Amino acid sequence: MGSTVRNEPRTAGFPRGESGSDVGRRPPAEQRAVRVLIVDDEVPACKLLAVILGPPAFRCSTAHDGIEALEVLRSESFDAVICDLKMPYVDGPGLYRALVRRENPMQHRVLFVMGDTMGPRTLEFLKSSGLPYLAKPFLVEELKEAVRRALAAVPASEEMAAGAERSRASDREP
Repeated sequence: MGSTVRNEPRTAGFPRGESGSDVGRRPPAEQRAVRVLIVDDEVPACKLLAVILGPPAFRCSTAHDGIEALEVLRSESFDAVICDLKMPYVDGPGLYRALVRRENPMQHRVLFVMGDTMGPRTLEFLKSSGLPYLAKPFLVEELKEAVRRALAAVPASEEMAAGAERSRASDREP
């Protein structure tokens, strides 16, 4: 708890964004690191996940609540989101519902992590969303495999880029 909302996404010691001349252009997936947004109100958990996934295969940015995550997702493109279920302000289910409302294609590429037992509401949410999840503690290989499954859930395509642009446009509407 005690997380502050920042407009700038935090990175876990990794380069952030592309240079101005590269904006809008992304190299083919096989030539670039997978971009992952890690959303967790526990700063050490974010850092640990970023180190575990780190370069060269993954490039991680972090947000510490759902509000901050939505800000980051408006301005940057990611291949997947790893999100804690319980957070202050906007929790994991709230972030997911916001992505669905905005028709953001990232709604299909969310992996939830949780640190407590599943109550009936949590279990119902996870079943209805159909998204993958991991219970803490988990093994490094379990995390990497779950991220691979999340990435395989929806093929990366121009449709995802178009959906992200629709999402950004709807965010600007009053």
